[in-house]
Amino acid sequence: MGAAAGFVEQAEPRRTSAPSGHRKDPSYYPLVAHVAQTGHILELRNRPGKVHDSRGAVRFLCQAVAVLRARFGRRVPLECRMDAAFFQQDILRLLQRLAVGYAIKVGLWHWLPLKELVAARRRWRRVSADVGAFETVLSVKQWDLKLRVVVYRKRVAHRTRKNFQLDLFSPDDGHFEYSAVTTNLALRPKALWQFMVGRGAQEKTLAELKSEFALDTVPTNHYGANSAWQQLSIPAYNVSRGFQLATLATPQRRGRKRTFSFQLRSKRTLRFLLIANAGRLTRIAGRKVLRLAHSPPTQQLYERIAQRLAA
Repeated sequence: MGAAAGFVEQAEPRRTSAPSGHRKDPSYYPLVAHVAQTGHILELRNRPGKVHDSRGAVRFLCQAVAVLRARFGRRVPLECRMDAAFFQQDILRLLQRLAVGYAIKVGLWHWLPLKELVAARRRWRRVSADVGAFETVLSVKQWDLKLRVVVYRKRVAHRTRKNFQLDLFSPDDGHFEYSAVTTNLALRPKALWQFMVGRGAQEKTLAELKSEFALDTVPTNHYGANSAWQQLSIPAYNVSRGFQLATLATPQRRGRKRTFSFQLRSKRTLRFLLIANAGRLTRIAGRKVLRLAHSPPTQQLYERIAQRLAA
């Protein structure tokens, strides 16, 4: 856990299934704090499905940061990255007050002058073959805040809902999708782009929680019981990750996306690797013995796990 304490990722809330199985039926919309380096779930807070994405996020962040500070102290730097739903003045002020580094998507809302800045922009700094960027200080008068914002445009092959350049430029310029990120981290536009792209790694964790740990199951019609079900799924998943970090996980190269620091296997892979091996239960000298097919690699794997667990 020590290696994971330096970075906390607030996952975008994901809607769990409704008891009837229909997607649009009333359901739940939990807040999730995901530790990027190890894939652990630091905190999960259930909410009704009809609330705004950022509802309860301030209190949720306070508790998550308090847990990390109590465990690791203030010398360990904390960073978080969040979606545009969390671009709220209360959250920005809170993270600044708690000395937490952040990178948050900025919505291209009509009351922010981002579209005017894009329209007036003539030169874009190259980030990749199809992505350009420029940096600005955005004055949000409604919140009395000045924010460092990096605006990106990505060339795409077709027009999408994120395109608005046809009102600003000639159609011959191509189609672009625009996005913006506000941050207090000392990252250049290219590094910041990769940092935000790394948010996608949490999707693997959420997918595994749903498929292997039944997080998306709504077993009852009682809010408290369903919330308890979610709280049971999380420690089961974290124990599985902790087991790997203690036995099988191998460090991997740190990248700009700042995602997993170790090569980790899914629960399904672990099941076939460690449990689903053909064997026969026999009786030898009056004792029941599980006999497996002779496989030196499997034997070495079991011995290595036993040694590391004992250590």
